[in-house]
Amino acid sequence: MGIRYRAFPLRTELDLMYARANPLECAHALDHREHEWEHTAPGTPRIGELYLDKAWRQLQWYFSESPPIPDELRGPVAAHSLARPGLLLLSGDVSFVGTDYGWDPYLGVVPAPYVRIAADDYATVDENDLFERGEEYRAGDGEYCRQYFVHLRDTTRRWSDEGFGALYYIG
Repeated sequence: MGIRYRAFPLRTELDLMYARANPLECAHALDHREHEWEHTAPGTPRIGELYLDKAWRQLQWYFSESPPIPDELRGPVAAHSLARPGLLLLSGDVSFVGTDYGWDPYLGVVPAPYVRIAADDYATVDENDLFERGEEYRAGDGEYCRQYFVHLRDTTRRWSDEGFGALYYIG
């Protein structure tokens, strides 16, 4: 149980329009489509969903911090308040409702050009740094966080190369 992260590729402009109009309904439809896609004939590429389990929280924390700042921007205060571009696919949180541990999910829609920007940022991350930050978050989480980051990096690179957007679901 608990709050987890899943994302689906938006393969077409129609997918993007559907996701913007009704993200929750679209997430359910894409869930069915991507699971069917994974069970196709051998040799068919699997692009499928991106699943980060509960590691999304540590990844969100990591990418919420300022990216490495170029020398020419070291002075301005605003440069230190910018999140890394990788946060484009990780921002948001559930909205808790009632008193029975219930929540409404957060759904994010990311057009293809922004998936590319996030994928480019993921490519700059040192996995060892991410491992250490995962350990800072909670002892024993370093490898867990690193594994899911590798999946995030590789999947978003494939989606970016194919020109796909993304619909992600935190819930």
